[in-house]
Amino acid sequence: MHQYVTNLTTDFTDLFLILLLPPIIFEAGYNMKKKPFWKNIGAILSYSFLGTFLAIASTSLMFKLCSTFVDPPLSWQDSFAFGALISATDPVSCLAIFKELGTDQNLHAIVFGESIFNDAVAIVMYNAVVSVDFKNSTVGAEIGSALGLFTIVFLGSLVIGIVSALVIAFITKRQKAQQFERECDPSHKEEHHDATDDVMTEVALMLVAPYASYLIAEGLELSGIVAILINGIFLSYYASPNLSNQANSILKLAYGTIAFTAETLVFIFLGLGLFVIDHPFSQLTFGFVLLTIVNLNIARAVNILITSALVNLGRSTESRIKWNEQFVMWISGLRGAMAYALALKSSTELAEGPVILIDTVIYSLFTILIVASILNPVLTWADVKQKDDPETDKKTLKISEVIGHQDKCLNRFKKRIRSWDSLYFSPLWI
Repeated sequence: MHQYVTNLTTDFTDLFLILLLPPIIFEAGYNMKKKPFWKNIGAILSYSFLGTFLAIASTSLMFKLCSTFVDPPLSWQDSFAFGALISATDPVSCLAIFKELGTDQNLHAIVFGESIFNDAVAIVMYNAVVSVDFKNSTVGAEIGSALGLFTIVFLGSLVIGIVSALVIAFITKRQKAQQFERECDPSHKEEHHDATDDVMTEVALMLVAPYASYLIAEGLELSGIVAILINGIFLSYYASPNLSNQANSILKLAYGTIAFTAETLVFIFLGLGLFVIDHPFSQLTFGFVLLTIVNLNIARAVNILITSALVNLGRSTESRIKWNEQFVMWISGLRGAMAYALALKSSTELAEGPVILIDTVIYSLFTILIVASILNPVLTWADVKQKDDPETDKKTLKISEVIGHQDKCLNRFKKRIRSWDSLYFSPLWI
């Protein structure tokens, strides 16, 4: 039985990273609400990148500094790897309550956007930290190497996700043009053509393309998660308008069902994993668990407070992220699927990996079972419901949620992108 469970754990790590995680990430990017997302893109990217780096740095440093007082002691590599993997948030329960309570759509978009990009940042940063050798050079040099590798992997994965989505968009556009030609050209009216074949082709393309981009990125030793996330965003924007209504309806249901099933399996295994896997409980102390809870909540506060202060510099008084909204963002930092997947991976890659795995499982269950259970009254108390009409909110909300006094620059940049999209991109692919 012990050997069976050990093999199940190893196999599930591969199963999760190859089959379960990709549809969860892709569906989040494909089915997101575009208007509030792009309206808050500056703030989302600030929390996803700057905020996550702040969280990783503060978490890692506190784990390393306190490891002399709490067992087990962590090396610099273990500390930074643990800081990277445990910084991946998964506010599924929180977003469900957001929807139920009618929470402000801008806050909803920021929390949602942070979570999907934050997962991508965490997995790329974790892999970068694990791949460098902290023993043969200084900590500063290896951190620099990890950041350089992170940049290369992230940008490479970004390109793969975009290119693969645009290829599918071009194919679906040509297919749409052929369908229109058959309908308008009298010479083709006598030809028998089953419209179901077109729908099946569209659905097949849209199901295979995301996974293909994931596998290509992984095959090139880049990040399949980043590639499939960006692929989902671009497919939704450029390929979805080319599809028939029937194909879009099928895909929306299919993506949602597959992602929900995958996420359910992850949470089932997360709960069972605490009891059926032979964890080294003797090596894990209560002090280390307490340190994890305190450390991660402090790191989350550092992330939210510093990033919010910088983001608010570029916002009008009416549109600033208020203290009650910052509090909600702080408490929304639940841990789940991504942190658990990376912890499973760390159990075979790091010296203290098995301890990191059980500590991650305990903290994830703590946030899901304890913190999530009090979210409803907390969010009601925080009073973050939608107060303004989304359309009229445009009058008060600046288009640039950006660090520093660069709102005008970002405003011009976004207008330029929209102009290019209208003149060149959309006519080519839609």
